[in-house]
Amino acid sequence: MDPQFTIDYERGLAMLGDASYETLVTAMRDGLPQAWLSRYERMCVGPTNVLVVPAEGFEYLFDYSTDLIARGLLPASPGREDRVVVAFGSSLRASVARPASRIAGFPGSDDRGDRGHFLAHAAGGGVDINLFHQELRLNRGRSPEGKLYRTMERYCATHPGTFCFSRPLYNDEGARPAEIEFGVLRQDGTLWVEVFDNQA
Repeated sequence: MDPQFTIDYERGLAMLGDASYETLVTAMRDGLPQAWLSRYERMCVGPTNVLVVPAEGFEYLFDYSTDLIARGLLPASPGREDRVVVAFGSSLRASVARPASRIAGFPGSDDRGDRGHFLAHAAGGGVDINLFHQELRLNRGRSPEGKLYRTMERYCATHPGTFCFSRPLYNDEGARPAEIEFGVLRQDGTLWVEVFDNQA
């Protein structure tokens, strides 16, 4: 990860001492969105149009750049694609089956990657805004990194109420991330953060 995009999560947690899990989650929900947004703005050329979008019990910061293009504030070509800045919240038990037809309707995976979820369906994540182009072996657990990614997703799914976040890191104006920073606040209050390469 480019150092200008990093966040010292451990330092922030250390300042909270022996706080309860609920206090840690509240502090992260309150403090991290601004840190995530400021790092995202460093990835972009020109203005951003970041909205807070609640969906399926989670929150998403979403850069609705097509609105800026429509208003002439960003060039139309090449213009920045609409894309997620971060997805975060506390895991839930999946309440419905995976909507295969909705996932299949996501723009094709042939040249941009597999259809992955920022927050796993098994941990309560939905579709639509939660979908992104993901490197196939990472998404399907077919590499050492993919197995680790799946382990983190399983932790969230098997421990409902676990605070987690998925932060895409971009190296161009497109919607496919170059890397994914995945964070899990374990039930014992320790933070588990990994950065995964999302390029084929």
